[in-house]
Amino acid sequence: MPEEAISFIRDKIDGSVVNTDPFPFLYIENIFPQEYYNHINSIFPKFDELDHILSKPYKPVSNIQSRYTLSMFSRETKYKEIELKPFFQERVKLREFLYTDLVNLVANKLNINLPNFWDDDTRFVLDLSGYQKRPHTDHPKKVLSILIYMSESKCGTTLLKPKNSEFSDNYGSDHNYNQFIEVFDPPFKPNTLIAFPRTDTSFHCVKKLGQGESRKAIHINIRT
Repeated sequence: MPEEAISFIRDKIDGSVVNTDPFPFLYIENIFPQEYYNHINSIFPKFDELDHILSKPYKPVSNIQSRYTLSMFSRETKYKEIELKPFFQERVKLREFLYTDLVNLVANKLNINLPNFWDDDTRFVLDLSGYQKRPHTDHPKKVLSILIYMSESKCGTTLLKPKNSEFSDNYGSDHNYNQFIEVFDPPFKPNTLIAFPRTDTSFHCVKKLGQGESRKAIHINIRT
């Protein structure tokens, strides 16, 4: 990536506000220079390159339907999933930028001390109509979630606060919506970043996508 593009991203993150309610998070529109974002969009996988999430070796905590992914890199697959796909080299370069630059910039802004040994599960994600994810906090091995929105959708990542202020979850199980209050329901807009640390109270969800709706994103999951 050109140095001027990295400087652009650094300035966007440095100039952003760390929101603290219901927990620390970043929400930054136009995170990439438009030309670089257009390049990322051009190498986003076609549907026939993607696999259902439940076919992956690293299973989610709960079954989630209508989600399809292609891993750029993960502990289990390394680069095996993309090495025979179109745009292999471009996707490897993208993942390496995300790993070496973006993660550290976001972690520093959120005042997160990354562990000495961590790796990333970085993947392209496509959610189709019917997809939803009930309130949860993610698996305890996750340290930081970074999502880059790559399309328009009515359903972003809704951040929640439990009605019972003492309620927490150290595993990442799904919970009922009626246990929570919506605090931030952001627009799902192209070239937008949302990021937050995983804690026992970092509850969030995705509302059910309606008929004909879809959303695509890049997920960067930092875990020990």
